Amino acid sequence: MIVNFNQILSELDKRIFHPVYFLTGDETYFIDTISNYIGQNILNETEKTFNLNILYGKEVNISQLKELCLRFPMMSELSITVLREAQELKKGLDELIPYMENPNKTNILVVCYKYGKLDGRGKLYKVLKNSNVCCLMEEKKIRDDMIPGWIEQYLKKRGFSITKRAILLLNEYLGNDLSKVVNELEKLILIQKESKYIDLSEVETNIGINKEYNNFELQKALSVRDIVKTTKIINYYSNNAKNISAQLMLGTLFSFFSKAYILENAGNKTSIIANEIGIQDWQVNDFLTTISNFRGKLTNILNMIYEYDLRSKGITDNNLSDLDLIKEITYKILTI
Repeated sequence: MIVNFNQILSELDKRIFHPVYFLTGDETYFIDTISNYIGQNILNETEKTFNLNILYGKEVNISQLKELCLRFPMMSELSITVLREAQELKKGLDELIPYMENPNKTNILVVCYKYGKLDGRGKLYKVLKNSNVCCLMEEKKIRDDMIPGWIEQYLKKRGFSITKRAILLLNEYLGNDLSKVVNELEKLILIQKESKYIDLSEVETNIGINKEYNNFELQKALSVRDIVKTTKIINYYSNNAKNISAQLMLGTLFSFFSKAYILENAGNKTSIIANEIGIQDWQVNDFLTTISNFRGKLTNILNMIYEYDLRSKGITDNNLSDLDLIKEITYKILTI
């Protein structure tokens, strides 16, 4: 059966278990959260000693895996077998098909297949999809425009509130890697556990974001063609080059300028479109200013960012450091 992340967590909380959880997708946070929950919460510490087996795709073969899955639990009602990095198995997972068709009900097999998904045309996929006892989870990465809402809901479930500007800075600084986002949110939760309230200053102070010199401030300086502020930020980067990531900065700029491009072509539906692509009401004027400063040139800027992103990843020729790539593209945006 095909299930989603929230369905699995809800059932686990109610101690409803299935003999197989096949977890796939590009977002590793969902896979890690489910596998860690099963490994940490179903068995007590004594039961784990004899009944919890954690294996890795590079180090195990299917025969060893099946042997563990077919064992009966010792001094426990259940045993758990977790296969991490299943995508690294030297031989295909299709050898598991007979087991998936008739799994051991006293064992929970968790297969963590990261950075991709099974071929929907393959027999293994069809067996999992049509099974009444096996769970197949396929979770994609959350879209960039959905991350702010996800952050707000994550904190709300933990009893915390956060300002819109703080969410925006977290989103722009951390990107859409949920594992990284959650690590930083947990840090804020621990620090702010008494007040239950997180604002911009807490994020700037505790997430290691320099309040004057960061990708978010660079984006703002570029959007208004502020050469002096842009130069100051680049100079700061020059003295702190080890903390600079061209890919992170380019991702921030692409997200911002692509939204500006969409608004530029929204016609009389600006407010509706802004809401649909995740722009808050208080941000609209900033985007309109950017459109005014780069009218008719946003397509060129997006193409430029795409080109530099390929260079930063080594896909096209690049002999420059991350810092030099940033210097080049910021100069070209300011003078376009």
